[in-house]
Amino acid sequence: KGFWIGKFELTGTTSQVTTLPNKKSLTNVSLSNYFRYTRAMQNSGNIYGYGNNVDTHLIKNSEWAAVAYLATSRYGKYGNPLYSGTERRVRNNNNAILTTDTTWDSTLTGCSSSNPPPYTTWDDVHIKESSGCANPYNTTIGQMASTTGNIYGVYDMVGGTHEYVMASHKKNKGTSGFQDNLTDLEAKYYDLYTYTPIINSEYIPTNKDTVCSSSECLGHAMTETQTWENPNYSYPFEEYPWMIRGWYYAGSGSNIFTFVGYSPTGSATGKASGVNSSRLTVAALS
Repeated sequence: KGFWIGKFELTGTTSQVTTLPNKKSLTNVSLSNYFRYTRAMQNSGNIYGYGNNVDTHLIKNSEWAAVAYLATSRYGKYGNPLYSGTERRVRNNNNAILTTDTTWDSTLTGCSSSNPPPYTTWDDVHIKESSGCANPYNTTIGQMASTTGNIYGVYDMVGGTHEYVMASHKKNKGTSGFQDNLTDLEAKYYDLYTYTPIINSEYIPTNKDTVCSSSECLGHAMTETQTWENPNYSYPFEEYPWMIRGWYYAGSGSNIFTFVGYSPTGSATGKASGVNSSRLTVAALS
């Protein structure tokens, strides 16, 4: 059995969640509500056509990792013969919908930066757009931001909004809206990490090479990939117990392997925020 991942970040409204290009990412929703909205997509009589042979849910960290690994394999953009050098990396969605010069409201899905990776400065990736994408998903440059380097891949996995994934540190609920010890969540819907980080003033573990080298983290695009493409990374811990992937539209160091618990713009407490969104996964049951 396998799973399908949402081609774009969540879009639509809280009453009708969608996954569409060139739409505002669905933001300002708590992690628990993102989870409930995606679970409800398979309810009887749903408008999506899902039956009882699938399981709709919010993406887990291990599911994100599976797509990230494929993107950097011969089956993804890395192996696409149209690209070479650092252009084999997935381009950033640098679209920003700003309500003022400094207030970020959301991003448009499926957009691509005009600049190739790596992204090393804020100016590399920042673009103030309120009327549309400079490079939509179905254009030549737009397809450079997909995981396959063509229109058939997954978009918004680099940049866009911070994407919550279902990955909990020691079942701490933070401000997610879930119950204490996540008693209202089935274990199959989240990845659980029990490591003990030694956190410095920048919320990066000083024991980063060993903090999560056990089986619970291997294959989750964390410890073994923290030097791949030079991503931003910080491990979730008690105060910031959830995980964000993909970084955001203007983030230096944004790439598909970025993962953070703490960040100045989108701390992963599980709270509703204008800078956080997430993504749908549909798992096959038969």
